[in-house]
Amino acid sequence: HDYLGMKFDFTVDGAVTVDMSDYVKTVIAEMPEDMKGKAPTAAASHLFNIREDPVLLDKGKSDTFHKMVMQLQYLSQRARPDIRTAVSFLAKRVAAPDQDDYKKLTRVMRYLQGTVYLKLKLEADGSGIIRWWVDASYGVHSDMKGHTGGTMSMGKGCIYSMSSGQKLVARSSTEAELIGVHDVMPQIMWTSYFLQ
Repeated sequence: HDYLGMKFDFTVDGAVTVDMSDYVKTVIAEMPEDMKGKAPTAAASHLFNIREDPVLLDKGKSDTFHKMVMQLQYLSQRARPDIRTAVSFLAKRVAAPDQDDYKKLTRVMRYLQGTVYLKLKLEADGSGIIRWWVDASYGVHSDMKGHTGGTMSMGKGCIYSMSSGQKLVARSSTEAELIGVHDVMPQIMWTSYFLQ
């Protein structure tokens, strides 16, 4: 079944595979030449670092940056949760991207070039148990706010995942974890009620 750039494969009983490799190929085909290459991960350890004296991108490059980040946001929310943290950060930078942001986008594109055919496989294990994992990073953004990540599975693959900056400044890593749980809790409750 082909729907909005996603190919759903139901040939394995009890499982579905979501393939967006054609969409990834389209994004790669439209990217600037200087983004060609390979990277082992979607982001480096300095993803959240921002310079105090940034060199902003010109209008043309800024528009390209904005377009590509929006394309990647769609991809990360559908079939490629592995790039979600990097894309979440880049989405906050589209208003005034700098050269460092462009390099971080380049890193994501190089990672995608090496993982074009990576698919999302979803399968329930039959237990009926919903598992959630929520984690937070303390003070990683330039305004000292943390970052929350959460994912849900019913066996294999993450059915739902999120990655976003926290809205509050935590005073400790423990508090950042509590804010993280608070950020994901509405989705946890909604999912539980929906399945009931």
